Amino acid sequence: MWIDVRHGGNSTGTASETAAVTPRPERATTPVVEPTNTAPTTESAVPPPPIDPFRDIHSDVIRVQLLNGTNTAGLAKKVRTWMEQNGYDVRDTGNADNNRYTTSQIQIRTGNTTAANLLASKLGLATSNIKNKPGNSGVEVDLVLIIGADHTRLNFAR
Repeated sequence: MWIDVRHGGNSTGTASETAAVTPRPERATTPVVEPTNTAPTTESAVPPPPIDPFRDIHSDVIRVQLLNGTNTAGLAKKVRTWMEQNGYDVRDTGNADNNRYTTSQIQIRTGNTTAANLLASKLGLATSNIKNKPGNSGVEVDLVLIIGADHTRLNFAR
């Protein structure tokens, strides 16, 4: 005797009837693959853009003292205009300790090398012209920019 559970367990039968009721094999199912948000790991994948090391540095928070290290009159004023148009906080302008600077240089006063590198990049000035000179130049600044005779090659002159 058997109990047919397909109908709530109310039907019964004999052993001879069980041969007529054979269970169906379960259907095979294909596993579902959920999409991921990761890029494919093939050689044809496009690399991410390079990280901009200056992305969190804003020129308007970089305080600069600007000094003319040449005998070109009005140079500091011209550079100041360019720097302010590019968002720098120019705190003071004047003449350097002499007018014989052959190359422009950036002096770091507060240890902010990232700010110095940003300014050098914007000016087109080699990083070898960045000098660490901690201390106070009489004005509270992060950087001192001394414009030298190479000023015609820098970006503000174009």
